[in-house]
Amino acid sequence: MAHISSVSPDQLARRRRFQRQQRQRKFLHSAWQLLTISSLTGGILWFTLTNRPGWFIYQADEVVISGNRFLSAAAIQSMLPIAYPASLLQLSPQEIANKLESTGPIAHANVTRKLFPPKLIVEVQEKHPVAIAQVPSTAAQTQPSANQKNQQTLPLSPHTQIGLLDENGVWISEDRYTSPDQFIQLPTLTVIGDPKQYQPYWGQVYQAINRSPIKVYEIDWRDPGNLILKTELGIVHCGGQGRLLVEQLRILDQMRNLPAQVNPSQIDYIDLKNPEKPAIRKTP
Repeated sequence: MAHISSVSPDQLARRRRFQRQQRQRKFLHSAWQLLTISSLTGGILWFTLTNRPGWFIYQADEVVISGNRFLSAAAIQSMLPIAYPASLLQLSPQEIANKLESTGPIAHANVTRKLFPPKLIVEVQEKHPVAIAQVPSTAAQTQPSANQKNQQTLPLSPHTQIGLLDENGVWISEDRYTSPDQFIQLPTLTVIGDPKQYQPYWGQVYQAINRSPIKVYEIDWRDPGNLILKTELGIVHCGGQGRLLVEQLRILDQMRNLPAQVNPSQIDYIDLKNPEKPAIRKTP
């Protein structure tokens, strides 16, 4: 008892602090050992998993494509930023989706990985091509002469660039596709002119043509002062930028019996610049 009482309160406090520090050092040492072992084990496990032969894709046709209507699966597979063979666990679905959406024909992409069985699934929503776009060279964009205005269609430059337009008038370049046969379906409408000039009017004009009972095959937009349509009734001059197109197409629908009244070979074009006074311009 005399020995215990001889220990001062300060000495007891120092002993407790020392013992507490010892326990903390042991805990930190054990925790560090556990973390190191876990990291090494995790690294080995990740290396083993990512290099497991069964979780690799070796060629493009192992990627499952869905949601495509206008592009073939092979066309979309060719756009994937993947170097084969590729480990599924090392691929980034978001990066692949972002790449597809930046290529032009794809409006939205969703990419997921499936490990059992291993496959990469790509769901796409394509930009809907509604027209084939022909962009003549700069020389061909100049205003046509008086003689050219009376022709059914203006001559195209041999350097015409071909592409596609979606419903919003967004240009999709032909070089986004490796060959035309990758398309499952091509639009039947053709637009001639510079998309930068007619894009502000495209939505209004396309909606009018899309709803029209008269079939329109071609829109010639090269002369800003005269929108020219190639329709099932023949060539139609509309003038302007299509501001009166809804009314003009309505009047054109009322002229369905025109081929029975006038020999189509004698009609140069139908003049609807003033829809209240439609006129037929006959060939000389």
